[in-house]
Amino acid sequence: MNTFGNLALLLPLGILLPLAGERFRGLKRLLLIALCLSVSIETIQFVMRFFGNPRAVDIDDVIINTVGACLGYGVFKVFKKLLGQSREVSSYNQNG
Repeated sequence: MNTFGNLALLLPLGILLPLAGERFRGLKRLLLIALCLSVSIETIQFVMRFFGNPRAVDIDDVIINTVGACLGYGVFKVFKKLLGQSREVSSYNQNG
C-alpha cells in the first residue's frame, strides 16, 4: 500500500508540470525536478524525526516518487498525442 501511495504522490506533477509551460515539457527536466522534490520530502521527514515524527526515511521512496512523476509524464504525452490526432481528424472532417 505504501508503494502505491509513493507512486501516486508525484504522478500529478508529471501531468501538470508540462501543462505549466514549454520549459517543463522535457523528460530530463521533469525527472530532475521530481527527484529534487522527492529528496526534499525525505529530508524534511528525516529532520522531523528529531521532533518526534515517526516517519521512516527511505531511498526507495525517492525512487518510487520519481518513477511516479515519469509515469505521469507518460500519461501527459499519450493524451497530448491523442488530442493532437483528434484535432487533425476534426479539422479534416470540417474541411473535407
